[in-house]
Parts: sequence; structure tokens; C-alpha cells
Amino acid sequence: MARSPQPSDPRPVSDRDALAADLCRLLDALVSQYQRLGAAGDARRDAMRRAHLKHLSACIDAENRAVQDIAEIEKQRARVVGALAERLGGGGGADKSATRVSWLAERLGPEIGPAIAEKAHDLRGLMAQVLRQNEATKRAAEQLARHMEGLWRQAASVLNHAQTYGRAGVVGPGPRVVSALDLRS
Repeated sequence: MARSPQPSDPRPVSDRDALAADLCRLLDALVSQYQRLGAAGDARRDAMRRAHLKHLSACIDAENRAVQDIAEIEKQRARVVGALAERLGGGGGADKSATRVSWLAERLGPEIGPAIAEKAHDLRGLMAQVLRQNEATKRAAEQLARHMEGLWRQAASVLNHAQTYGRAGVVGPGPRVVSALDLRS
């Protein structure tokens, strides 16, 4: 059912409906990209667990591509939200692109508003999930780095035949060098 345009609304309702459909499409695209980002994060955590550097590099590249795609979609979403906010008479104050999608969904009517609100809710949940996943991976990487630092200190201590210590009273491992050591053989 089409609504009649507001007297101050120079564009027809169909323009508003087209913008709302664009917003739905963009929210779907964002959900898809965050799912992709989450899957890449899972793969990165697995690569870290297995210490598979090639796979880790590929995962980081996939995450970077997903983040770049999200940024492009976000630019489009901000334009559509700003145009919709302008059409609906308010929202984020001077910066219409800062309008909340929930505010728009409430004003778009029962035809598309609830669908937009649901998509926005799903997206927020997915974003929070990816954030928690990244925080957990960060903590694991930091713990691994501290563990490796301890191993380096222990190895340096054992290999320090003269038993000379640095200012802190421990043998410093010196500058970091990228190398590998096969502990299985």
C-alpha cells in the first residue's frame, strides 16, 4: 500500500521506497561481509594454533579484503541513510548520515520498516560476535608472544656460557630475528 507524500516532500514516495530497498540490500551485504570476516577470523585462529605461516598470511589478506569491502559498503550505507533521513525529516541532526537505522525503520512503515530493523539487529549481533572473536584472538596472540619471549630468555640464559647478565639481572635476548626452529626433530 503506497502512502501519499508529505506536503513538504518534493520527491515521490517511490524514491523513499527505492532508498529503503537500497538500505535493505546494503544491510544484507554488510551481514554477508561480517560473516566472511568472522570465517576469516576463525581460519586465522586455526592458522595461529597450527603455526602455519602461509595460511596465516592468506587469512590476514582475506580479513583485509573483507574490511575494505565493508568500508565501501559503509560509505554507500551512510549516503542512503542520509538521504532517507532527509526524506523523513530528521534523525542525526546536522549530519544526516549519523541517523540510526532503527530511527529510520520506525518511520518507514510496516511494509519495510520491520525488515530493516531486523537486519540492523542481526548486523549488530554479528559485529559484536566478530569483535569478541578478535579480542579473544588478540589475547591468545599476546599470550603466545609472552610465552615465546620467555622461551627466548631461557634459551639465551642456557647459551650464555660466560654467565654475564644485563642491567636487569637477566640475559637479554637481543634484537628480534625472524627465524624458525624445528623442535620435532
